[in-house]
Amino acid sequence: MNYGEILKRAWDTIWKHKILWVFGLLASCTASSNGGGGGGGGGGTNTNYSNGDYFNNGNPFSYNFEKEFGNMPSFNHMFSGDGSEWAIIGLIILGILCLVVLLSLLFIAIGSAGQIGLSRGAWLVDEGETKLTFSTLWQSIKKPFWRVFLMHFLLSLLGFVLGLLIVGIVVVIAVLTLGIGLICLIPFLCIFGLLGFVAGILINIMMQLMIPMMVNEDVGLLDAVKKSFALLKNNFWPPVLMGIILFVIEIAISLIIVIPLIILVLGGVGVGAFASGFGEMDPTLIIVLIIGVLCLFMPVSLFVNAVLYAYLGSAWTITYRRLTNREYLGADIMPSDEIKSSALEVESAIPVEEPLEEVAKKKPRTRKKKTDQE
Repeated sequence: MNYGEILKRAWDTIWKHKILWVFGLLASCTASSNGGGGGGGGGGTNTNYSNGDYFNNGNPFSYNFEKEFGNMPSFNHMFSGDGSEWAIIGLIILGILCLVVLLSLLFIAIGSAGQIGLSRGAWLVDEGETKLTFSTLWQSIKKPFWRVFLMHFLLSLLGFVLGLLIVGIVVVIAVLTLGIGLICLIPFLCIFGLLGFVAGILINIMMQLMIPMMVNEDVGLLDAVKKSFALLKNNFWPPVLMGIILFVIEIAISLIIVIPLIILVLGGVGVGAFASGFGEMDPTLIIVLIIGVLCLFMPVSLFVNAVLYAYLGSAWTITYRRLTNREYLGADIMPSDEIKSSALEVESAIPVEEPLEEVAKKKPRTRKKKTDQE
């Protein structure tokens, strides 16, 4: 498999058909699904440890928590009633959990729609389509939507259950052994963590191969699992190497986004500390600076994610086509070597007419030969 050709073809696809960036932005929601306020401080420069002003002792990031939260009711006072407070807290926690579940399902649905549109668009372009429209790609989402959605939902549910199971086992062992068993568990946790990482990569590769099957070949979910497993078994290293390459690209682009964001946040906090004379800094100012930097950086992050996930989705669709012996059928971005070779073939197939002088020379010879025979 030609990895360079696939990577270049994916970039040419999303660059010539920028409508795929929209579906890339939607597809980034799937990655997101898998996976307050502040008060002001007061006080002078004098330090009085007996009054709880230790937090203001020349620290530019100081905050007098005792002063701010000293008037709050104690924990025992809050729950000294008839137990209705516990019921309220339970309802709040239940509401938060329901909100998290609903948001996760929403992100999975949006991300599934984006992945379907991406896969269909890259497939059509690789088959020679020269123009993609939003309506065409959006219409292709309806039929395979529930297959892709169910795939993401089951994988997320499986990861959540396994995570709870591991945490539960660790907590039980820690309680029964008074924490001593955690020391013995460290090697096993490292081994299981490494195995889980490898298994996660293989499952992700199978998932990326299943999406083009379900979207473009009308394959059911169970059949897609069997077919992707057989394809990975018979062609193990090509998709694994492609997965590693795309994973490195994704990490590199993510770092390019995150590192400037961290620098901007720290720079904003530093400027705020400098402006306050390195005295007591209001936490509200820190929160405002962080929110401001995030708001300014959010459009850049969304744009980069849209292009990145459009590229990743296109690359995986083209990878599946190459693994199943499907070549590029378009002519709009044909490499120069292929153009030259095809031109030579056409030129050699055209019959070449002989010059008139050569024809004139041959005719007398034929007549002379006939007269000699007579």
